[in-house]
Amino acid sequence: MAKKKYLVMKARDNDKKSIALDGKTLDFGKKTRGFTITDEARAKEIEAMYGKKGDAIPGEVVVAPLNIAPDRLHPRLFSVPDLPWKKDPNGENSK
Repeated sequence: MAKKKYLVMKARDNDKKSIALDGKTLDFGKKTRGFTITDEARAKEIEAMYGKKGDAIPGEVVVAPLNIAPDRLHPRLFSVPDLPWKKDPNGENSK
């Protein structure tokens, strides 16, 4: 099963080029304004430290889960639409 990924992006255009977490520096991309992480605990920690603090104070970053497609199926798996001659007059498929 694919791991869940989280997208960490700058909330606004500012000069901040990175954030610090547990003594490590996490750099934002030069063109993308963000980065992805796979650890849910770190995503929550980043959101708690740098996220939105109430209604009046905007946060420095936005943490959002990414929708990743499920594990790949067979590479040559094709689906066939319902064939018109296989339909009942009522519009239901017959087997």
